[in-house]
Amino acid sequence: MSAEVNLGELSRDDLATQQHWRDLVRFLTRRLKCEATAEDLAQDAYLRMLQSAQPIVNARAFLFHVGANLAKLRAEIHDLLSGSCEEALGERNAMAAERLRVIAAVLPTLPDRTREILLLSRLEGLSSREIGRRLGISGTAVEKHLQKALLRLMRASESAKAPRSRVAGPAAQLS
Repeated sequence: MSAEVNLGELSRDDLATQQHWRDLVRFLTRRLKCEATAEDLAQDAYLRMLQSAQPIVNARAFLFHVGANLAKLRAEIHDLLSGSCEEALGERNAMAAERLRVIAAVLPTLPDRTREILLLSRLEGLSSREIGRRLGISGTAVEKHLQKALLRLMRASESAKAPRSRVAGPAAQLS
């Protein structure tokens, strides 16, 4: 069975979508150096576009924005897991790796809804209002979830920076 498509049967939107797909996969392949991973992330970007509660005015811009964020996240996670970030890129990236460790430690501990809202805000760049519409809650509720998540991240970050002697207690400071 052949998967050939008669271009005369395709709408203008179908042709544009196919062009966006090819361009997005090329863009992500250049960033990630892996076409299979690029195709996976492109598929994720398209899925997020289809799941968006808001009408997408510029599909291409949306897809590339989400794709770039997903590629950046994938690269950061890869660097973090491989341990190469600190060795290869110096102190600035070591601090970024520490922030990622904190995020990786805190994210699983957040309530599902709070985690989802944080990721929609930070990864997809959605406003509180857009997130609220998508999830069927008020923008104020979204803001409260974001505050809760950011407070937990801030506290975890501060405790990661605290000198080890503080953990040992006052007796350790006397010696």
